[in-house]
Amino acid sequence: MPDERLLRTAERGELSRPDVLKSEVARMLDDERSNEFVDRFADQWFDLAALERVAVNPEFYPDFNNDLKAAMQAETRGVLREIVRNDSSCLELLDSDWTMANRALASHYGLAERPRSSTFERVTLRNEDRRGGVLGHGAFLLGQSDGQRAHPIKRAVWILDRLLDSPPAPPPPAVPELDSESADLAKLTIKQQLEVHRAQGSCRSCHEGIDPWGFPLEHFDAIGQWRETSPVRVADARKKGAAKPVEAPSIDSTTKLPDGSDLSGAGDLRQYLLQNRRDQFARAVVKRLAGYALGRSLDIGDRPEIEALRQDFSASGFRLRRLIAALVSSDLFLTK
Repeated sequence: MPDERLLRTAERGELSRPDVLKSEVARMLDDERSNEFVDRFADQWFDLAALERVAVNPEFYPDFNNDLKAAMQAETRGVLREIVRNDSSCLELLDSDWTMANRALASHYGLAERPRSSTFERVTLRNEDRRGGVLGHGAFLLGQSDGQRAHPIKRAVWILDRLLDSPPAPPPPAVPELDSESADLAKLTIKQQLEVHRAQGSCRSCHEGIDPWGFPLEHFDAIGQWRETSPVRVADARKKGAAKPVEAPSIDSTTKLPDGSDLSGAGDLRQYLLQNRRDQFARAVVKRLAGYALGRSLDIGDRPEIEALRQDFSASGFRLRRLIAALVSSDLFLTK
């Protein structure tokens, strides 16, 4: 609820003054109660609820502790809190040399620097940790898997939608699912399986624009741990149809994006986004925040103001606090 100062300022009609409005926004963001806003925005933007929809298969990951799901959500919320609190660049969501973690999550990731308790701390990342930015967060990697295998298509769709404001069209009806456990596909890597899938004429056009975005993340398994090989399941005739995990060929994380760029792994993808897709990322941030603030979907009539906000956001060094102040001062928000 508004505090006494904000209520008095509103009663005096001073919130209509841009300088006062921006000052009050800054004051509110400095208050620890703003963490609730940041957390809820993170939940919506990054679809953190996806973790609750994924059941981790214990036949593949017997040691996975479901308490880690809450820690993964807390990591992503904590990183966005830290960016807002320190007025850091939102580009650190694409790549950074730090994250927020507690001991359990740091151990799950295999980080060299590990907090000594369940309390979340800012943790410095080494290059070999391969965790910089949200693409290294368990909330994304596990949330966009099926709990058994990494899912490059789900991960690709998430990147296009949440980070690049370019959601692909939904698949047409009656498109067959990829059956990874069929005798013909079980011994292939997921990348090879998708090549077979794309050979179907009805699937090729869509997948050529989606799949390449997910392949660089193939070294992260379904629960967000780094791997060199990909576990699959094949029928074991000696056990009368029972199944067991086996190891597939080594991971192939190379890809050619639709624009012709060749990438090899998650690090290349992060750098590509930073160097080539800043405008799209900025637009995605602005539209996600505006949709949250307005409580509605954006439409064509909002485009001029969204673009003006996008330009100001980029010029400010991708500072979220400045974007919030500009948004609440805009006609888009004041006339909602």
